[in-house]
Amino acid sequence: MSTIAENDFIDWRSDEKYKTTIGVGECAGVQIDLVATLLYEAEEKIEWAKTSLEENLFADSVYHSYSTFVQGAKALLLTKGVHTNSQHSIITEFEKHFILAAEFPFEKDFRELAMSINKSEPTKKFAKYYYNEANEFLKQAKALREDLLKQKTLEVA
Repeated sequence: MSTIAENDFIDWRSDEKYKTTIGVGECAGVQIDLVATLLYEAEEKIEWAKTSLEENLFADSVYHSYSTFVQGAKALLLTKGVHTNSQHSIITEFEKHFILAAEFPFEKDFRELAMSINKSEPTKKFAKYYYNEANEFLKQAKALREDLLKQKTLEVA
């Protein structure tokens, strides 16, 4: 048995009876572009990497650069409906669906580059190199996303 009466269902700051409709408010449905959101987060991470590099926080810069690789790869995987739940699987699936399938114009060995975080000390030289590679990867990931959106727009038209 419920202790809530029918007249208890009202919208915030409203005297009208609550109705389930599409509108503005805490109950309104929201759609987001998850791929765009993940790429935006990757942009934040590359900015953090740059700031850390400028502040001589090399280990932090390397970590944020690594996160840029992972976040950017995850975003693109979603364009193919590939869902992953670990950094390792993101790198593996990205390599499978984009690098080996020749759908991403990255000239380096993606796995080797991304995982070089485990093989290199966070020196200034490595942090700068890793940042530059992550930044280039992100630029290419965003360009590919734009191309995919244009193709989808053309298919719909």
